[in-house]
Amino acid sequence: MSIKLIATDLDGTLMAPDHLTVTKRTYDALKSSHDKGIRLAVATGRSMVLIDNVISQVPFVDYIIYSNGACVYDKNEEKIIHADLIPYEKAKEIVKYFLGEKVFFEIYANGRTCYQLKTESLFQNMNLPQKFIDEATKTMDGYESLLDFMAKDGKGIEKITFYGVYEKKLENISAKLKEFGLDVCSSLPGTVEATSPTANKGSAVLGICKNMGIGADEVMAFGDAENDCPMLDFAKYSAHLLRLPFVSVPTSTSNDGFCSPTSSLPVGGRRKTVKSSIPFGVVIDLDVIRSCPPVFFYSGLGDMVSKITALADWKEAANRKLERYSDFASMLAYNSLDLLFIKHSFDINAPEFQRSLTTSLLMSGISMEVAGTSRPASGSEHLVSHALDEVCARPQMHGLQVGTAAYLCALLQNNPSTGGLRDILVKTGFFDFVGQNPFKKEEFLRALRLAPEIKRGFYTVLSEPDSYKRAVEFIDSDEILQELIK
Repeated sequence: MSIKLIATDLDGTLMAPDHLTVTKRTYDALKSSHDKGIRLAVATGRSMVLIDNVISQVPFVDYIIYSNGACVYDKNEEKIIHADLIPYEKAKEIVKYFLGEKVFFEIYANGRTCYQLKTESLFQNMNLPQKFIDEATKTMDGYESLLDFMAKDGKGIEKITFYGVYEKKLENISAKLKEFGLDVCSSLPGTVEATSPTANKGSAVLGICKNMGIGADEVMAFGDAENDCPMLDFAKYSAHLLRLPFVSVPTSTSNDGFCSPTSSLPVGGRRKTVKSSIPFGVVIDLDVIRSCPPVFFYSGLGDMVSKITALADWKEAANRKLERYSDFASMLAYNSLDLLFIKHSFDINAPEFQRSLTTSLLMSGISMEVAGTSRPASGSEHLVSHALDEVCARPQMHGLQVGTAAYLCALLQNNPSTGGLRDILVKTGFFDFVGQNPFKKEEFLRALRLAPEIKRGFYTVLSEPDSYKRAVEFIDSDEILQELIK
């Protein structure tokens, strides 16, 4: 099969850092593909009205996925071909609640961005380009009463977005939106976005495929942010189902997912990890990798050290004759650790360290393929991270959660490598970085309670009857954990 549709994110992907400009290089590449008969879809968290500038620069766009996948507009046929809205009654309840809070928010409805007048003073610019803000505000519609506007429309809303909100407030907002049963994500700093639990860019791409009469194997997807994950994993999982080669082109080293035999997909309104295929090839531009913010390196580092506890959990499960153990897969996973930590300093800014981290994460993915299971790279620490995703109002990046949990789980295992793991995370500055935004103790303890239930029949140290009690004791007594979990 040949590629018949390209779906690309806007901010951080198609657009230059100013969020306004399409570079000539990008334009030429997309135009060349379009001239060969490949359709183009842009996928964005923006409202429809906010992409006029993009369309003027790339006029050959065929489909517009907007509001994080809540709607798809067929530009050639001039009609909406897919819609997944927050129903009017629920939307009314949500808007009514947040109008009582001191926070600026917008609703996306009928392709436009709407807000309540007299709330402008609540807006805070969280390091977004001012030119972008100026352009965005020109398209916003202010109403004396959002509730009256919604009542007249009666169709429900595409999305609700909170702009320019500080971290503490973001957590509270995210938690409340989850209580309302919405899917919550973020695509820009200082923002929270919420849609219907089944609305995402992946389901929107599927809607385009149905409209075009093409298979998922004929789609190429590009993205860079949290709200792009369903679209990217959709492409990966589709390749697996159709037994087609999948090429991974990672732009960061935040985890080993770019070379793993799994995909994370929305199932029943929740994200589930499902079996997929290892990439046929991986293309990595180290210049792009090195340009990433430090959080991506620390996240990748946390994901890497988790192999220490994951391998220990796996071996103990095998000793109890609960699972088969692969010496070769285990060797690959251990070698991925050695490659990173034995031959180099602990300076995460050193180009050689960043190269080795990338290679180590790639080897970790291969070890899972050899084992036929995620066991070499995922154990008790990953269960804690998945539980944190469930219980936290605003979960942290996967690798930060996993790395913190790995240290705790190593203590629970009485792992002989605990000292080495601790030294690595201390010397690289991982603990200092996480400590700047520590986990809430209440949420972390809830996650520890939930973690053993995440994957039933999956033995880890958390399966032991006294694991929770001992974990609490370590959290209360270990000096490092006291700084990370407050």
